[in-house]
Amino acid sequence: GINNVECLWLDKLQGIENVLFNLDTEGFSQLKLLWVQNNPDFFCIVDSRAMVACDAFPLLESLILHNLINMERIWIDQLKVESFNELKIIQAYNCDKLSNIFWLSTVVNHSSTVVNCSKMKEIFAIGEEVDNSIEKIELAQLRYLSLGNLPEVTSFCREVKTPSASPNRPASQEESTTTYSSSEITLDTSTLLFNEKVALPNLEALEISAINVDKIWHYNQIPAAVFPRFQNLTRLIVWHCNKLKYIFSASMIGSLKHLQHLEVRFCEDLQEIISENRADEVIPYFVFPQLTTLILQYLPKLRCLYPGMHTSEWPALEIFSVFRCDKLKIFAADLSQNNENDQLGIPAQQPPCRWK
Repeated sequence: GINNVECLWLDKLQGIENVLFNLDTEGFSQLKLLWVQNNPDFFCIVDSRAMVACDAFPLLESLILHNLINMERIWIDQLKVESFNELKIIQAYNCDKLSNIFWLSTVVNHSSTVVNCSKMKEIFAIGEEVDNSIEKIELAQLRYLSLGNLPEVTSFCREVKTPSASPNRPASQEESTTTYSSSEITLDTSTLLFNEKVALPNLEALEISAINVDKIWHYNQIPAAVFPRFQNLTRLIVWHCNKLKYIFSASMIGSLKHLQHLEVRFCEDLQEIISENRADEVIPYFVFPQLTTLILQYLPKLRCLYPGMHTSEWPALEIFSVFRCDKLKIFAADLSQNNENDQLGIPAQQPPCRWK
């Protein structure tokens, strides 16, 4: 029967409001790929309000959602602990009423892509039933994250009021390492994409486009060795984020040792790549040991790498492309006497550079 299928593609299916239990009541125990698109009647993937809770999609690895204009939630009511336990890939495109992807207690995926979801408030939600004193939010398995054209998103994760019919699952193995404190959780829900509690220690690629936040990361003085947050990031692409004034805080540069590709385009208000740390009494020293590609394009207010005196090194840089950055006069004020004529702070054997 349909319960034994491994791949299921639902396109333009009229009159179906959910996959479980409209199509199957046993949880699709063998399903590995679920692709749902162009179904205006879809309200959710799992609606178990009138059924006995079961393990929903225990082997599902990929969940692809396209053009589900009326879908508000992935599931309604309780899920058992094995539900979505193997999920690795989530993609949501043009799901206009979807307010978030999952509750934090179910996040185990490796790759998340969310594009053109006009009502989405946060990517992952923290329910009141989890704990209102979370000290650290770590998604250790997430390796790829792409967020695009999400005008209402103000935070990657945020505490929201738990609906009366909401998931209630025990902590996963990943969550069992979460520590708690007696202080009340404080999440910036207005201008900060990743607040001070969020850690994605194994994230390798981050792509964000058309997100209305003032900052990507929280300014954090805690050493990366104590609180590893983004230390494995190798690729960062930022497009059309018009409220950003800068990309990085000075304090986090030391944790970006693996960054290889940095691309920033069409950010109208961006003024510098690294924000100035006014508390520093010493001249900062920035090293990008593995960065091979740096692309800066259509940044009309970009003035510099860093607004104060500093030293920088780019030993692996191969491609440096600058286009339509009309206010960019000096990219770095490198104080090294060995690089007096090299304002990038890269070796005398300079890589190909396109400056227009």
